[in-house]
Amino acid sequence: MTIKQANLIFKNPLTPLNLANIKFIVIHHTASATATPEQIHEWHLANGWAGAGYNEYIRKDGFVWILRGDNVGAHASGYNTNGYGICCEGNFDLETTMSNAQFTSLVERVKFHAARFPHAALVKHSDVGSTACPGKYFPWAQLTSGKGTSTVSETPHPEDLQCAEAVNPQPEMYRVRKTWQDAGSQIGAFRVLQNAVELADANAGHKVFNAVGTVVYDPAGTAGKPALTIGTQSPFQWKQDAFDYLQGIGVAISETRFDDNITRGELFVLLERFHRSTMKNGH
Repeated sequence: MTIKQANLIFKNPLTPLNLANIKFIVIHHTASATATPEQIHEWHLANGWAGAGYNEYIRKDGFVWILRGDNVGAHASGYNTNGYGICCEGNFDLETTMSNAQFTSLVERVKFHAARFPHAALVKHSDVGSTACPGKYFPWAQLTSGKGTSTVSETPHPEDLQCAEAVNPQPEMYRVRKTWQDAGSQIGAFRVLQNAVELADANAGHKVFNAVGTVVYDPAGTAGKPALTIGTQSPFQWKQDAFDYLQGIGVAISETRFDDNITRGELFVLLERFHRSTMKNGH
């Protein structure tokens, strides 16, 4: 496995991740047959972002490219400050296999980051957002089952290609319980994983389970998610946390405008606007 620095030039200064706060390793695909790191950078610049949003990128030849690295990404709304995004080259809504080289590198990088972030859940982008990413043919079951260590068949068994979307076409529900068997201990069920995580953080002894009873988040031993305490953080940190929060609750705002221009007063205006709109719509 070869690891390279993409050495991209970002439009705005990047904010270092708080590595102790990483709770998710988020897996993506490019939804394109091929893409260079530079092309991804251009696409994301065109979105109004600082540049390539993934933390790292694995091409079909197995080369690993560091894009944002250990800096806050722009890859999953609401999960950028507490998530590490790994993107794989390819469109796995159409491509039914992943090359040996790419899968090998993916497995090794997931193992590496799982060791770095021992309390992080490995999730698909579709687990935390309204998207099909990383595609219905992405070898998710093979990645998470422990079958893949250094190689993968060029033609995986169909069962290995199933993801949660294929197995369960209904929206994923994340349940907050003490144990899966103890249904009486359930204190909430959410379609948005982050909401379930926050409830588990606030209630000792509770974990987050997916629809088939697998623990996807266990707050035991973690420091918990830091609150959005405007005024006590550095300017870059509070802006990035607030940006992720606003995106997570549905307020549309560009990364560039937010990082460069927004003030604390504007933040509260945006929150109040969102509050009024949800009240008007009866939410």
